[in-house]
Amino acid sequence: MKNFLSYALMLYIFAIFQTVIFPDFFFVISQIIAKDFFLTLTIDLYYLMIIYFSFNRSFLKGLTSVIMLYFIEEGLGFSWIGVQIPIFLTTFLVIQVLKVHFVFHTRRAVGVVVFILIFVENISHYRLGLDQDFPIIFIQYGFSALSSSLIHAWVGGYLFEILTAFDAKTLYRFETQRTLFPLPIRSL
Repeated sequence: MKNFLSYALMLYIFAIFQTVIFPDFFFVISQIIAKDFFLTLTIDLYYLMIIYFSFNRSFLKGLTSVIMLYFIEEGLGFSWIGVQIPIFLTTFLVIQVLKVHFVFHTRRAVGVVVFILIFVENISHYRLGLDQDFPIIFIQYGFSALSSSLIHAWVGGYLFEILTAFDAKTLYRFETQRTLFPLPIRSL
């Protein structure tokens, strides 16, 4: 219960960052540098949470977390209605396959996975939301998607370490379960 309430508070704080602080931050950066490119950037903390829960939860708990995060994000109106659920579920399934075959214990390995997933998510989001062909999307939004992916890969590594440390203090898990970072996790 403590973990659930802590994550609920964390999601509330993430919503404030994602809707108020990050857009204003990137607006100020765009005014300083005089490039409109930064106006389209943001950091999708909810998607990073989905990636984290997909890696660090069992199939059923991870799927439940992904669906709950989808409804929270849809309820807050972060994206076009119905666009996120196929992207979230595809991400979840891809990570379920990846975590069976690979172990991700370094920030660099996690960053590469986050970079690829965020880039595909950005392009898919534009494809589903704008209903344009992929070449047009790459020409118009490719640089923005690439930059967003780099920012997410950098932020994701640090966020995942924080969340793993948080889980290590609030959750009891079997020692054999894979986690993103090799922290000591208490077993049952």
